[in-house]
Amino acid sequence: MTDPGQRAETWKPVEPIDGCSYSGYEASDLGRARSVDRAGRNGRPLQGRILSTRPHEAGYVKTDMRCDTPAHKRPHTLLMHTVVLTTFDRPRPPGMEACHGPGGPADNRWPESGLHWGTSAVNEREKPQPSAPPDPTHPCRNAPACPNLVIHQGRRCLDCVAVVGREAAGMLRAGRPLQEVAEHFGYTGPDWVYSLAVKHGGYTRSKAEARTQRAPLTGWRKRAARMLGVQ
Repeated sequence: MTDPGQRAETWKPVEPIDGCSYSGYEASDLGRARSVDRAGRNGRPLQGRILSTRPHEAGYVKTDMRCDTPAHKRPHTLLMHTVVLTTFDRPRPPGMEACHGPGGPADNRWPESGLHWGTSAVNEREKPQPSAPPDPTHPCRNAPACPNLVIHQGRRCLDCVAVVGREAAGMLRAGRPLQEVAEHFGYTGPDWVYSLAVKHGGYTRSKAEARTQRAPLTGWRKRAARMLGVQ
């Protein structure tokens, strides 16, 4: 059933791609693909279905199709923008690549997404630009001692984070256990403080060692331990 808020979907047989034909499949102008009802290799009828997709590392959508060439034993992995453009527009012109519109690399609707073939330079120019981060407006967690502003309320500025890393590294070298050091700086978990100690304080022992170490006893605690025979 068609979603009342969505236009009707048009399906067309997938056109050949890179020298291979795909007579068992259709592509839609909403960016989907499906197999068609057909006879299997053993002659039994196979019912068509919508093809599953998965994300490409660059944000594109890819799917698998088996071509008509018997020598090709495995399905081909195809990018959906290539399938849609080849089927509804034309095969890829030499030197061209798929250019996406404002919807980004996962939007393969035709033609409203703006998907089209273009040069590499055009593709780069048309890619959505990342939005600028908001201006910091909240005082640093260490205010009023620190005058810097931060984006998120209750956070430390970068300068103060570096100070935490250096001081945490010094405490860890003195034998203080990692969880105790984390709580000293107001963190419930130890991972972030450990990473800061490594990055800004040059701490070199492993996280496991930092977790289990304990500071040497001093003063009356040391004398009491000797009296009780505790090492």
